Amino acid sequence: MKKQTGPRKRKQINEKRLAAYTAAAGAALLAAAPADAAIQYTSADITVGNGSAYIDLDGNSTNDLGFMHNYSVLSCFPRAGEFGCKYRVDGNFSNLNGVSFAGVLGQPSNLDQGAAIGVSNNWVNGNGALFGGYRTVFHSSFGFYSSRLNMNLRNDPFITPGYMGIRFDPGDGTKYGWIHISSVELIYYTIDGWAYDDSGQAIAAGQTIVPEPTGIALFAAGAATIMAKRRWKKK
Repeated sequence: MKKQTGPRKRKQINEKRLAAYTAAAGAALLAAAPADAAIQYTSADITVGNGSAYIDLDGNSTNDLGFMHNYSVLSCFPRAGEFGCKYRVDGNFSNLNGVSFAGVLGQPSNLDQGAAIGVSNNWVNGNGALFGGYRTVFHSSFGFYSSRLNMNLRNDPFITPGYMGIRFDPGDGTKYGWIHISSVELIYYTIDGWAYDDSGQAIAAGQTIVPEPTGIALFAAGAATIMAKRRWKKK
């Protein structure tokens, strides 16, 4: 039997390769995005100022975490038409319902947006400190804050805003999520939202939706369309 060569042979080889790429792309898509994956996101506007606030992560009417903020004036002194005051400032949280945080003992990590939160993080149970230490603030004679702020806080993670990674089990398996500390001021800090993946998959800090099929999925769809057109032309 004569061995087939030339353009027709090359066309058959290319179609086989295209079919293989399409199958691989579809399989990768199914592995990357479970059908039941869903991000549960809660938008918030919580100010924690010289007191406490509580978070119910999954909306079951049970508080999971308590956040505290305390500040006190230690001393004040005059300075060339201004006066300065030294404050003790602390921001902490308490674990009320078996929530773990990503970080080290007693101190959560301040995660950047997009950071992975999942099984590979170092998880710690218990309470933790967001920040704590002393801060000196200079006031003008009119009572306004001047622009000169002397940050004497310890090297604690949430001197600046960021994401706190969390892990908890609401009763149907481990979930990974985040809480966003959106601003940190002298007399308060704010929390503007949190989210978790209810399928138990890892989540990115700041992620609020499951990504739409793109990239490899689009390639798979395009390849399948090309194959269908070629088969139609043969008929």
